[in-house]
Amino acid sequence: RGSFSLATPTFAVEVALPADTMCEMIAKVLDYLRAGTRMAWMIYPSSRTVMVYRSFEDIRMGRVRGCWRVQRS
Repeated sequence: RGSFSLATPTFAVEVALPADTMCEMIAKVLDYLRAGTRMAWMIYPSSRTVMVYRSFEDIRMGRVRGCWRVQRS
């Protein structure tokens, strides 16, 4: 049979479900960053919030307004 390799994604997106805790979501994103992912988004549909992680120090938050406009905090 064929084999496969595990590759680190360049970009990752996690969408929070109502049952997901903030700690679980942050742990997922930190795992991506530790593995070498360059950017990870955490999306919280209920609050229309997006957290953008480029590194452990470069974290930004935005709130979605309307369809495509994002207001940075």
